[in-house]
Amino acid sequence: MTKELTKLQKAALALFEAKLNCAQSVFTVFAESFGLSQEQALKISSTFGGGMSVGSSCGAMTGGLMALGLALGYTEHDEETKESFSNLTEEYVCRFSKRFESMDCREIKNPHEPELKDLPEEEIEAILRQRCVDCVLFAVSLTENMLQENAPLI
Repeated sequence: MTKELTKLQKAALALFEAKLNCAQSVFTVFAESFGLSQEQALKISSTFGGGMSVGSSCGAMTGGLMALGLALGYTEHDEETKESFSNLTEEYVCRFSKRFESMDCREIKNPHEPELKDLPEEEIEAILRQRCVDCVLFAVSLTENMLQENAPLI
C-alpha cells in the first residue's frame, strides 16, 4: 500500500519534475509560509542541488535544513538558542542519513553499484532519478514533521 503524498510533497515533486533541482524543490514549498517569495526561494536554494553540484551534502536534505532555519532559526547570538538549534539540525541530519544510509549525494546516487553495472544507461538514469525523488519526498516529510514537533518555537 502506497502512502498518500502530502500537499507539500506533491508541490515539491511538481517542482522537481519541472527540472528544478532537489534543494529548490524542497526549500521553495516551505519558503512562502515564512515570508519569502517563490522567486527568492528558488534563487537562494539554486546552488545546493546535486550536493552543491559536486556530490556533497544532498540538496534535498539541505533544502529541508534551510526551511528549518527560515522557520526556526535565530538572529542573535545566544548560547542556549544556538545549542538548541544545533541539536535540531543534528537530529534532522541523523534522521535523513539513517533513511538513506548517507547524507552525501554521490553515495546516495552511487552509479557504480554492482547491481547496476549490467543495466542499460537509461535504466540506470531512471533508478538514480528515483533515488532523488525519494530524497525530495522524504526531506519534505521530515521537514514537515520537525516543524510540527517544534511548533512552539515558531
